[in-house]
Amino acid sequence: MRTPKLVLVGGMVLVLAMAGTATANTLWGTSHGTSGFWTGGSIWTFDTTTSALTVKHTYSSAQLFAFGDIAVSPAGEVYVTYYGQDGFDKLAKVNTSTWDFDWVHDLGGSSDQVNALEFIGSELYGVTGGGIDAHLLKFALPGGGATVTDLGKIGINSDGDLSRDPLTGDVYYTSWETGNQSQLNTVDLTVPSETLVAYITPSNGWAGLAFTLDGTLWAGNYWLNDLYTLDKSTGVATFVSDLPGVGSVTGLSVPVPEPVTMAGMLMAVGGLAGYIRRRRTA
Repeated sequence: MRTPKLVLVGGMVLVLAMAGTATANTLWGTSHGTSGFWTGGSIWTFDTTTSALTVKHTYSSAQLFAFGDIAVSPAGEVYVTYYGQDGFDKLAKVNTSTWDFDWVHDLGGSSDQVNALEFIGSELYGVTGGGIDAHLLKFALPGGGATVTDLGKIGINSDGDLSRDPLTGDVYYTSWETGNQSQLNTVDLTVPSETLVAYITPSNGWAGLAFTLDGTLWAGNYWLNDLYTLDKSTGVATFVSDLPGVGSVTGLSVPVPEPVTMAGMLMAVGGLAGYIRRRRTA
């Protein structure tokens, strides 16, 4: 009678070990319309294990002009910034059943575009772009709207994305500073500032950035419309896949569990493993 119990508990260990890894190995992305800027856009996923690209929904220019970025919370809620027909940049929560925007918050005009958007744990952050001094924003999401707090200037310009390394806790950010040269930076969210890590090779167009659970840094290139991995120390990009059927990449995100959630999972797995050992010696 002991063996079935061990098998069952072992299965529970396996389920817990796998929980949080399936979604945390799936990239969520936004792109412009296939005809270029101002022609709508699409939301898609890319499985980093199988390289399967799935277009979730395509929006016409009558629905939006262009996407800015995408951010997926640890719970799987999808948020986007996009440029609307009224000339305002907007933050929207996406209904992943209908792909409608459940609510929209006006962020400002073209000079206030949020080109970098990401959940750092359960908190949503953004960085303004649009050719101006970049500022770090923090969004409170009480439901039915959003409150935006400007935390201060972060750097010269934002032309990329924001993501946290789940292994080290460091927050990385891509920016376009001078001479068409993209930088890979780390960011202090408390006292907004950026620290140069490396110049990215090839040089420009890094509009998407996202860490998977294993600490791999993924990047989407706007000009090349391809997916790469980035070396976190050198900034060297390694080609992984093209993206047939979608337009230029504007953002990437991965729903990585919060560190406390991951620690809880590991504790649960460890506790069940200890129970198995005790049952084996009983």
